[in-house]
Amino acid sequence: NKTINETKKRRIYFEKRITEAGYPCHVLDLEEPYNDFVGEVEKFLIVNPQIDAIFTINDFVALETVEVLEKLGKRIPEDVQVIGYDGIQIARDRPMFLSTIRQPLERMAQEAVACLIDIIDKKGQPQQITLPISYVEGKTTKNF
Repeated sequence: NKTINETKKRRIYFEKRITEAGYPCHVLDLEEPYNDFVGEVEKFLIVNPQIDAIFTINDFVALETVEVLEKLGKRIPEDVQVIGYDGIQIARDRPMFLSTIRQPLERMAQEAVACLIDIIDKKGQPQQITLPISYVEGKTTKNF
């Protein structure tokens, strides 16, 4: 698939910013659906033992990554910090409250519905809207 979706744009931008800041960036880019996510992450972490921080494409991947790290004997956040992306409720309900980038999901839904109504009523064209995000500090990152 040659289309660059929002998830890929997010990864590309993150990779660019990390590199510009002078940090090494190792990327594990798996195609969905994941056949052996846990196995691939485990191999990646064994080959790259120096990794001390991980940014994932969403909170579900972050939660699974935390489980793999713990299986490998890594302490979160002392050895490896993990940040997810979404801010979903399930990430807050876990014993290891996940640090994440929260999207304004309710506002995203409102904006999407408003755009669809405008398109249906022929009052508007499809458009891209950028909404603010926020960092939610959990227990998977050290204090900044």
